[in-house]
Amino acid sequence: MKWSLNLFQRAVPEPLGEIANTKFKKRSIKKTLQDVLREANLDHLREGAKVVRSACDDVQKIANDFLGLVDTSALVIDLARADGKPWLLYGAHSIEDGREVRCSGGVSVRFIGGCFRKIVLNGTRSKIGVDQCLVGEVALAGVGNESVASLSVVDTWIGRLVLGAGSSRDFIFIRGGVGAIDCAAPGTENPFCGSVTFSEVYLPRTRRSKLIEGAQSYRNMRYHLAGLQNGPAASLFHSAELAVERDDERGLNWIFNFLYEEFSDYGASPVLPLIWIVLLWVLTTTILFAAGVDVGGDAKNAVGWQSFLYGTDWRSELSRAVILGFQPISWLGALISSGHTVPLVPNNFCAQIWLVIDGILSTVLLALFIFALRRRFRMAS
Repeated sequence: MKWSLNLFQRAVPEPLGEIANTKFKKRSIKKTLQDVLREANLDHLREGAKVVRSACDDVQKIANDFLGLVDTSALVIDLARADGKPWLLYGAHSIEDGREVRCSGGVSVRFIGGCFRKIVLNGTRSKIGVDQCLVGEVALAGVGNESVASLSVVDTWIGRLVLGAGSSRDFIFIRGGVGAIDCAAPGTENPFCGSVTFSEVYLPRTRRSKLIEGAQSYRNMRYHLAGLQNGPAASLFHSAELAVERDDERGLNWIFNFLYEEFSDYGASPVLPLIWIVLLWVLTTTILFAAGVDVGGDAKNAVGWQSFLYGTDWRSELSRAVILGFQPISWLGALISSGHTVPLVPNNFCAQIWLVIDGILSTVLLALFIFALRRRFRMAS
């Protein structure tokens, strides 16, 4: 997961904003792939619920051409390819022109690029891939393990994700984002029964984004993912849940909530505390270098490389500031060696006060790092 400070992720990503502000055009034609072939007098190209091997590529072109017709509103993919390959469907150039596609039966479909108004998965063990698309809504409407679909989403932005009870087997979402989620409530059948992965996925963290109404959808997702013992995915939605709840908090509770998110993503990221520790060390070193650091003792008693600290050039001054900057999180500031100690002290009282503040912040950040690391790798009970 790429790290970035949550402080700079408040704005709604442009793709989700585009979906939210779109008014889809009304169209009237909705047909199944069988109907399209039948009306084109090509019904002989199928055998049962499959398209004959020799005609798969031709039928795929027919399906994409149908989606490009002016009055097409939806296409139902109810035929599989006899050659075992997935149907490749291409979206419109703009979200306003996006069409609806429904997948039923044991079909495999890959949506590649472009925009779709809605994708509905309601088929027995369908395998669906969505790559580099802009989709108004993705709905998985399973009714149990016998009709679940496997879904892989990569580099895609989804306005609304609908997850019915028992609707998905394997669910993979890598890069992109989702504006709103409708998920089965706690106590109902889990929407997932297989592997679930969310990686680098944007989730709105405030109602001010106008994409979500509250934190309940995140609570639902966290509950079901925790039921699968999927700690990483559950942590993602737990963090988003707490962030949305901050909209209802005031005073110190709001401040603590905000800092907890920024410093460790609510305990979900062991990387963020380390980043803040490094930034804090750089800031402290800069302050000490500007204020100056005095070195005590006699240079004659310096041992080995410690003699460098007694210099008067800028390199020695910077070295003293760098080493003393470690003092809040280590004993390097004292530089204890065999038989001799080199004391380093800021020559400015305000710099000394900052070292105390730095020590408190560093201790908190180290604790957050340990807690996040434990949470990330602990065995689920």
